[in-house]
Amino acid sequence: MLASDRVTWLRRHPLMAVAALVAAIWALLIAASFLVPVLPADSGQYRALDNRAYTARALYWICTDTSPGDQLIVIGPSSARAFAPADRAALDPGSRHHLMHMAGAPVDELATLADTLVNCLPPDRAAATRLVIATHYLSYLPPIPLLASIPTLGRYLENTGAFEIGPDGPHLAARLTAPVTGPVLRLIERPVFAAGTVGVAAWRRIHARHSATADPPPEVRERAQRGIIDSFARNIGDRHVDAPDSLARLDALIRAVHRLQAAGIRVTVYQSVESRALRQAVPQLAAFRRLEARALDKAGIPHIDFGDEIADDEFVDGIHALQTAQPHWSRLLLQRLGDL
Repeated sequence: MLASDRVTWLRRHPLMAVAALVAAIWALLIAASFLVPVLPADSGQYRALDNRAYTARALYWICTDTSPGDQLIVIGPSSARAFAPADRAALDPGSRHHLMHMAGAPVDELATLADTLVNCLPPDRAAATRLVIATHYLSYLPPIPLLASIPTLGRYLENTGAFEIGPDGPHLAARLTAPVTGPVLRLIERPVFAAGTVGVAAWRRIHARHSATADPPPEVRERAQRGIIDSFARNIGDRHVDAPDSLARLDALIRAVHRLQAAGIRVTVYQSVESRALRQAVPQLAAFRRLEARALDKAGIPHIDFGDEIADDEFVDGIHALQTAQPHWSRLLLQRLGDL
């Protein structure tokens, strides 16, 4: 067909031309969806305080992913973003590595996330899943007013439309688990997410070129640590580590872990580390870690603690790792899990 004939045909059949173009793009997306990994899910890339909405979407993709092979998921409060999936994948390329951190995540939010995985992962995927639950003393306290105003993870899961909330927690919606419509819906949605994955990866590469490092200068880190110490001392005050509500939340975490273990998911609790300066200023932190360790031992739950292997100069503020320190933290985590 001559060029003039093609132009004439396009003018006479614009709708057919658009349909053909859409079909071609869709065919490319479907092909790409089997080449581009739908995961890892990494909420650590999001700086906003409230990333539960992203966590809900990430759970959807983990629950509907049918890729073979092992996966290691780290969940926890904002300090868990030290374990970046890219760093872990470089050290342990045989597994899929995911991260879902929620700023200031209380234990009941982590339990909701765990219940979702129990309810949605089929037995073969559960057996191939290892879960690291990061905890912190703040996770067992009543949320501060700023965090109390944020909708719960369960609310966000409902809002996605992909989950239904039952008495035992969130389940995938029936339309996604039906023998006929489930695979079809995944075939339709997977290419779209694959395209989004490529776009986000490209954006991050472009952004990284303009950002030399995320490590703040020493004077900024010193101010941040003083601010964290003041905040902890103000929020914890004279509170006793064996307060009834804290112990109740610890029991809730243990029940959630036992349910995960019963489903065949391997679980390890990571007891989040703080800088020496923060531990000295707020003695309840170390005291609760000891209390938590005794409770986990009694319940038969594996747990790890980096102890003093993290130097103070690897922290931004006494809780969160510097970007340049994250590979070291990831290596320690994999070593403790026995994967290196």
